[in-house]
Amino acid sequence: AREARKPWPECPGRVVGVHGLTEWKAVLASARSKSALVVVDCYALWCPPCKRAAPTYGRMSLEYDPETVMFAKVDVDAASDVARLLGVSAMPTFFCLRDGEVIDSVTGWRESSVRRMLDESGAKLLPAADEGDEVAGGDDESSRLV
Repeated sequence: AREARKPWPECPGRVVGVHGLTEWKAVLASARSKSALVVVDCYALWCPPCKRAAPTYGRMSLEYDPETVMFAKVDVDAASDVARLLGVSAMPTFFCLRDGEVIDSVTGWRESSVRRMLDESGAKLLPAADEGDEVAGGDDESSRLV
C-alpha cells in the first residue's frame, strides 16, 4: 500500500491530502465505515489565506477525536473534479460532510467559524485538547476577512 500523499502546504496532524476523485471517494468511504464526519479544506497553492490556515488546520486535526471526524485537504487546481463536485467558488472553503453529504460550510479562514462548524456537527475534542482550547485560537482575529 502506498503512503498517502501529504497536502500542501505541509501541515502537522492527521490530514489526508486529496488529489483526485478516487482519493476523495476513499476518504468518504473510510469515514462512512466508522460513522465519522469529514471536514475538508479546499485550497489553492496561490492563495495567501490558504497558506495561513494550513498550520492551524493541521493542529486542529490533532485536537479532535479521529473516530468522530476525519480531516482532509483538496487542492482545487489539482483536483478540479472534486472541487466541482463540492461546488467550490472561493478559497479557502471548509466543508463538513456526513455520509458523503455536505451538512455545513465556511468560506474564508476564520478558525472560530471552522471550530463552531465542527462542534455543531458533532465532532468531539480529545480530552487533552478540551482543557486548553481557549489558548489554541490565538490568532483568529488577524486572519478574519472583512
